[in-house]
Amino acid sequence: MKKKNDRLNQAIRVFFSRGIIVKISFAIIVLLILVAIFAPVLTQYTETEQHLNDKLAKPSKTYLLGTDNLGRDLLTRLLYGARISLEASVLSSLIAACVGIMFGLVAGYYSGWIGSVIMRLTDAQLSMPPLVLCMVLAALLGGGVVGVCIVIGITIMPGYIRMIYGQVLALRENDFIVASKLVGQSSWKILLFHLLPNCFPTIIVMFTMNLGTAIMLESSLSFLGIGIKAPTPAWGSMVSEGYNYLVMRPYLSIIPGLCVMLVVIAFNIVGDAVRDAIDPRLRGKL
Repeated sequence: MKKKNDRLNQAIRVFFSRGIIVKISFAIIVLLILVAIFAPVLTQYTETEQHLNDKLAKPSKTYLLGTDNLGRDLLTRLLYGARISLEASVLSSLIAACVGIMFGLVAGYYSGWIGSVIMRLTDAQLSMPPLVLCMVLAALLGGGVVGVCIVIGITIMPGYIRMIYGQVLALRENDFIVASKLVGQSSWKILLFHLLPNCFPTIIVMFTMNLGTAIMLESSLSFLGIGIKAPTPAWGSMVSEGYNYLVMRPYLSIIPGLCVMLVVIAFNIVGDAVRDAIDPRLRGKL
């Protein structure tokens, strides 16, 4: 237990020693989580509340960031949009991780025709641009938070399959796996209790980095009108709605666009720092 605590403390020290950029990115993610949780407390309006007499109002004490073309408070919709973005990214990443890890374990452990079929299907999916695949699947499954999460999960799933497949191929001939087979342990016990725990560090890193990818894909689908449906606030749809008023009220598009950019960059930087902290062989300088 003490050895595990020492490793955890060392990983935390390495993570926060990566420089000011990592600390700022980590602060952005923490802020995103807090805003998503406490959105109803931070504003006096609801995300769908309209004030038609105050359409396209400029920033003021009443509306800190102004209102959109329907008189909805922009700040309120940004706060609730953070909740939607975080929810969609976490759920889609969990779907991709659970399904991808299962297929990767099976393909790597059993190999043979089972592994070949899984990996060839994975390669076929990887040959398609992620956004194009998302658009096709979203058109088939429909919008809404659940539909978008499933679509994004399917899109980013091949990365988990390939990663776990490579890890299992490297581990399955090790002495502790051979010994487990000799004592008569079943295949599912070897997969779940021996191979899977050894893949956890890589899974954690990939999950962290895919959160940013999921937010970017969700925002892209919402911008194109096939993601989160109105009147639910989503940063991508807010950029699309504000585009028609880019000359008169440019902040209607610029502010939610900046939110997407900052959060995606923050998740990528934090994911890279987590990788360096967990795997000493990959440590570099940021």
